[in-house]
Amino acid sequence: VHPLGPVAGGEAAILVAVLAVTAVLVSVAPARPASTELAAPPAVTGLVVPAGTLAGQLTVIATASTGQLVVRMTTPGRDDLGSDNGPSDPSTNNNPTYRVSGSVTPDGQDARTLTLRGCGAGCFSTPVAWRAGLNHLRLTIAAAPWHGGVADLDIPWPPHTDSHLLPNTLTAMRTVAHLVIHEAVTSDYAGYPGTEQPLSLSGADFLATEPYGNGGVTPVVLATTDGETEIGLAFPQGLVIRMFIGTDDRILREEYITPNHLITRTFEYPP
Repeated sequence: VHPLGPVAGGEAAILVAVLAVTAVLVSVAPARPASTELAAPPAVTGLVVPAGTLAGQLTVIATASTGQLVVRMTTPGRDDLGSDNGPSDPSTNNNPTYRVSGSVTPDGQDARTLTLRGCGAGCFSTPVAWRAGLNHLRLTIAAAPWHGGVADLDIPWPPHTDSHLLPNTLTAMRTVAHLVIHEAVTSDYAGYPGTEQPLSLSGADFLATEPYGNGGVTPVVLATTDGETEIGLAFPQGLVIRMFIGTDDRILREEYITPNHLITRTFEYPP
């Protein structure tokens, strides 16, 4: 997921409080309007790979599972993510017409155009034969009058879980007396993550603001290299987190999608 454009400095501070409370790559065909061919998204089969970003001002959350992809999106002031945040604000752009087209490009293979069918407001689904390795997903999204754009997402396949990863990370983070989080926040894709704001606090204080701070969720392992492990977490509040963990079980980076915001964080551990 590529982090996106600038935001006012105060927005980052507001998001910390909100989170504490609620705690692929080729040209594609022109986007087409949403249809409601399906009454609801199809049931998930097997493990899910969560992914999220902003396409302009539009929040995009994708869930990849065995043989299929479901894409949920929403505009500012609405909740079309199928989350538990409550109803949309009826006074704000009540019925946007979502348009979407897309393709998937497995590593080393040609792009395949996706046939996306509507499955409710801001919801689209399509069958996908995921290939082993990295699948590059590109979605072109519009919902006038909001600023739309392109969402580039990586779907590693197949996923697996590790029940020890998150508990080990939480234990390691609670022992950190002091860390600095360099955080950037954007509410509109402009190709730049915004100006980083340093936040100094303890590991325990940081975890107290996070939806995963007390555990209770098993992450999906997305990738493992010699120096880090990438995991994916999804929450019913419309949150998707990709977390990068070092060999010492401490968090190195996060890419964090919430309704209407993309947050990127880099963690520094001063001596």
